[in-house]
Amino acid sequence: MAANEPRPKLTREAVRRTTMTAAKSFLHFIRKGGYVLFIAFFLDLITKLAFQASLEVGERIPLISDADGNNILGLTLTYNTGMGYGFLEGQRALLATLSGVAGAIMVAYLIYHFDRKSWPLRYGLYLMIAGCFGNFIDRAFYPQGVIDWIQIGNSYWPSAFTFVCNIADIALTAGVIVLIVGLIVVYAKEEIRARKAQAVRQENSASETMKDTPEEVTDTSEDEDYIDSDVSALDSALQEKPEEKKPSEERKDADDASEKRD
Repeated sequence: MAANEPRPKLTREAVRRTTMTAAKSFLHFIRKGGYVLFIAFFLDLITKLAFQASLEVGERIPLISDADGNNILGLTLTYNTGMGYGFLEGQRALLATLSGVAGAIMVAYLIYHFDRKSWPLRYGLYLMIAGCFGNFIDRAFYPQGVIDWIQIGNSYWPSAFTFVCNIADIALTAGVIVLIVGLIVVYAKEEIRARKAQAVRQENSASETMKDTPEEVTDTSEDEDYIDSDVSALDSALQEKPEEKKPSEERKDADDASEKRD
């Protein structure tokens, strides 16, 4: 196109076709379980804003406690400037970049391989994408860090089982679990399918072998027919052979011949 030529404008029909294609793709995405991604993402966003507005930092509301009154499950408000268990504490810019890049890679992978992947991979990616972008928003736009409000465990529990998290963390962890378990199930199904196919091939080979066996039996029956025909010919030849006279009959014939000569 020359530099002086104006660029062609989009017609109303082209805009309408593009809009319809985008709408159909979005509906197809929703029917394939894409609503899970939006539910997890917006649920995380709404709950963070709600508890940030209703709780003070460090305030605790126990929901489930043991017999001694120690917390098992409760509500609180904290800000996390790192990852889980204090890893990379204070590296908000780095973690925001990692969350955004990881989420974008998973979105691109989901788009280009959407219809070719099994449901465990899709649903696992839905949850992981929601978790990545849920915490990305906090790291990118909240200087305090990621908003955590679900408190699990107490000081008497092992440190690995005592933490404060949010819906995004739960979605990210659940997505990884669904992805791993789903891939194991898919691999097991493919292995079973391969074994069944091998069994079918073996049955077909055995049936082909059985089909060849009657031809050999037919050849044997033809040989038996030849033998039967030879036996029948021998019997007929024996029946046509003149009967031998007994010795007494031969002496009688000799005496009759001598009397005639006399």
